[in-house]
Amino acid sequence: MSDFKSLKLESIIGFGGSVHSGFHKHPDGIHTIYSLGSTVVIDEAKSKRPNSQEFLQGHTNVVSCLSVSKSGKYIASGQITHMGFQADIIIWDFATRTLLRRLTLHKVKVEALAFSPNDKYLASLGGQDDNSVIVWDLEKGAAICGSPASKDSAGVTLSLAYLNKDDNSFVTGGHSTLRVWELNATQRKIRATDCQTGQIKRIVKCITVDQDDEFMYCGTTTAFWTSKEKDLFSMGVLSVAISPQNDMVLVGCGDGGIAAMKLPSLKIVKDSSEVFATASMTDIRIWNAVTCQELLRIAVPNLECNCVTFKKDGSSLISGWNDGKIRAFGPQSGRLQYEIHDAHKRSVTALANCVWRRRWPSPCLENYPQVQTLEDAMKEHKGTVTCIKLRKNNLECVSSSSDGSCIIWDLTRYVRNQVLFAPSFFKAVSYYPDESQLLTSGTDRKVAYWEAFDGSLIRELEASQSDTINGLDIAANGKHFVIGGSDKLVKYTATKKGMSRISELGTAQTL
Repeated sequence: MSDFKSLKLESIIGFGGSVHSGFHKHPDGIHTIYSLGSTVVIDEAKSKRPNSQEFLQGHTNVVSCLSVSKSGKYIASGQITHMGFQADIIIWDFATRTLLRRLTLHKVKVEALAFSPNDKYLASLGGQDDNSVIVWDLEKGAAICGSPASKDSAGVTLSLAYLNKDDNSFVTGGHSTLRVWELNATQRKIRATDCQTGQIKRIVKCITVDQDDEFMYCGTTTAFWTSKEKDLFSMGVLSVAISPQNDMVLVGCGDGGIAAMKLPSLKIVKDSSEVFATASMTDIRIWNAVTCQELLRIAVPNLECNCVTFKKDGSSLISGWNDGKIRAFGPQSGRLQYEIHDAHKRSVTALANCVWRRRWPSPCLENYPQVQTLEDAMKEHKGTVTCIKLRKNNLECVSSSSDGSCIIWDLTRYVRNQVLFAPSFFKAVSYYPDESQLLTSGTDRKVAYWEAFDGSLIRELEASQSDTINGLDIAANGKHFVIGGSDKLVKYTATKKGMSRISELGTAQTL
C-alpha cells in the first residue's frame, strides 16, 4: 500500500454562475478566483501554461458564496448543506493556498460574505432558513456578535457589502429590506438602521458601495439600480460593481451573463487525447484537453442533449436529444450535417457508433435499442437504457439498463445472446479490451466482472463506500480501469488486483 499515489486534479472546466459574488479578480491583477461545485478555483488568467489552475477543496457541498479581502490575503467561501445542519464558512490563506479557519454557526446555507477593509472582521449572512447576520474576528476565528438580518415584517435578506473605509460598518438588502449596520466590538453588539424607502418596495439582489462611502448602489429584480437616479435594465439586475475611479457602475442583468453546466456525458475522439466533447442540458461543447479551452459550442433551442459520441474517423459529432432525434454536426464548423427524425418516440439517452454498414445503435427511454436506418427494434429492457457498447467486429453489442439487466445482442440476427442480472440500476458497461469479459457499474456501488461468453458473474469489487458509480472506462492495455460517481471521486483501479490503488477528490460536482 505504500506505493499508492493520489491523483492530482489538473483542471476544471466551468464556472458556477449562480453563486453570489462567485467571480473575483484578485488585487494582484494576475489571478482570478471563482467557484465550481464544492471547489474554489484560483486561476492565473494570463498564464500560457496549459494547467494554470489551483484548487481549494474543503467544502462538503456546493459553494454558495465567495469573497476576497481587500488586501488579497484571505479568501472566504460559504456553502449549502442539508436541512437541519449547519453550513461551513472556510477562510483560506491565498499565499499558501491552505485552510486557515472553519467557521460554523449558520443553518442550511451561507448567503453572502464580506471582509472589512482592513481584514479585521468578516461579516456573514445566513440563508432563508437562518436569516441572521454574524460578525467574525478573523484573528481569533470566533464570532463577535450576531443579529436577525431583517424585521419580522420584512422578507429574506439576500445581499451584503462592507464599506470601504470603516471596519465597523456594512450594509444588507433583500425583500423589502435595506439596512446599514454599525458594529461595537467592545460591547459585542451590532445595531441596524433601516433605510426609509417610502412606497418603493424592491427585492435587492446585490449591493456595492462607492470608494468614498457616500452612496450605495442596489441592484433589484425590477431592473433598477438605485442611487440618485434610476436606469432600466432587462430582466432584473443580478450583480453590480463600481470601477476604482468611481466613474462607472457595471451592471449584470438577467438577459445575459455566464451560466453553470452537468457533464453528465463525456466522449474522447478515438485515437486522440487532445479533443473531447461534453453534452449538457442545453448544448454540446467541444474542448481542447491540453489547454482546457472551449473550441466550439452547439445548441438547439428548447431541447436537451443527453448523449454525444464522435464517429471513429472524427468527421461527425453524433448526438441524442430529448425530442427523440439523432443529430450529427461537423466537429469544426458546428453545422448540422443531418438529423434522423423519430429515432425514438421519446428521448435518446445514449449512442454507440458502428462503422459496419454505416449503422449506430441508440438506446432510449422506451426501453429498447433501435438500429438506424431502422433495420430492427430489439425490445427486451423494461427500464431506461443507460449505456451501450459495441464489440470491435460490430457484430455484437451490450446494453445496460435501469431495470437491473445488461443484454448482449446479436446484431446480425437482432436477438438476445445473453442477459446479465443484478440488484442494481446499471449505469455503465464496458467490454474488456480482449472482449472476453464485461465490466458493469451502478447504484449498488460495485464494479462487477462478467463472462462475455455465457454471462456468468466472475467477481465483484466494492468500489464506492457511499454513492452510485455513474461512469466506467477501461484502459486500452486492459491493466487499469477508471470509475466516477455521485461521491465526486475519480478512482483509478488495477483490474487484476482488486480495490482502488489511486484515488482523489477529482471533481467539484457529481460525475
